[in-house]
Order: sequence, then structure tokens, then C-alpha cells
Amino acid sequence: MKLKPYEIPGAVARHAFLVVLSGIFIVPFYIAVVNVFKTRVDIIERPLSIPWGRLTLDNLARNLNSPNFNVLIGYGTSIVLSVLSVSFIVLLATMMSYVLARKTRLFFKYSYLILL
Repeated sequence: MKLKPYEIPGAVARHAFLVVLSGIFIVPFYIAVVNVFKTRVDIIERPLSIPWGRLTLDNLARNLNSPNFNVLIGYGTSIVLSVLSVSFIVLLATMMSYVLARKTRLFFKYSYLILL
């Protein structure tokens, strides 16, 4: 799709905004992944760097075996909550869509537009 000359500044601004926004969202993931492989001292001293010579899996092993927080229970809870919430949303959405499709009053038309 070819942009018209007056659309180019808007497209550049939109792409610049999206690049900055994606950088803001990616940095915490980067920090979490990098800090899994570092010692506590390295995490405190240099949180963003990767110490290639001293990479370790001690943090991961310690957290998987920690009595304070069981990772499997955490994932299990997340899966149960996700399945229940999606099931509830699908049930509600089907009932709501039936009503919105059948009724012709103005309220239901606006409700449909708001939900859309």
C-alpha cells in the first residue's frame, strides 16, 4: 500500500511510537531472562549485563525447589483460573450475542457498537 505524501508523517510518528512502546514492554522480559542465569551479586551490581564467563542455573534450581513457593502450584493455579475465566466469558458472550442479534431496539444497537 502506497502512502500519500500527507500520510507519511503520521505513519512515521505511529511507527516511532510503537517502537518505543515495544521497547518499554520488552525490557522487563529481558531483565527477567538475563537475571535467571546470574548470581545474586551480579544481579545487584549489573542488572542489565550478561556475564558470559559466570552464567549459572543456581537461581532457577533454587526457585524450583523452594519450599516458600512451589512453581507447579503457581502454574496450576494460573491454568485453572484461565480455563474458568475463558469458559465464563464464552458462556456470557454467547448469551449476550444472541440477545444483541435478536433485539432491534436502539439500546441494543448501541450496546453492540460499544462492545464491538
